[in-house]
Amino acid sequence: NPPAGKNMKSASFQKRAFAFAIDIFLFYLAGRIAGFHDVSLVLLWVFYETAYISQLDGSTVGKKRMGLKVVTDARKSVTLSKAFIRAVVKVFSTLLFLAGDLWMLKGKKTKTWHDQRAGTIVIQS
Repeated sequence: NPPAGKNMKSASFQKRAFAFAIDIFLFYLAGRIAGFHDVSLVLLWVFYETAYISQLDGSTVGKKRMGLKVVTDARKSVTLSKAFIRAVVKVFSTLLFLAGDLWMLKGKKTKTWHDQRAGTIVIQS
């Protein structure tokens, strides 16, 4: 778990966008090479996001590269169930022309739909 008293800065939209682009590029490339298509690729994405966020210190490959990490609003490690909810909502947000991601530009708390629903926040690690 991250130190509770440490002041953690929320990740910027730009850093999050670059992390997402890295993840999508690597994931899509690897998934297509492995023979995954359409629905199976989406299901694999949910598994990837859930596993990395809940089991591997809160960072996907892209987030790690950009120095980002997902934690709960209480600044604790993300549980498997919260990571799963976050991943599923992220898929729908992405399918809706990234509306949930762009939503974070509207508010001061820098939270996407999937972070709001899962009770998580992306911070600079």
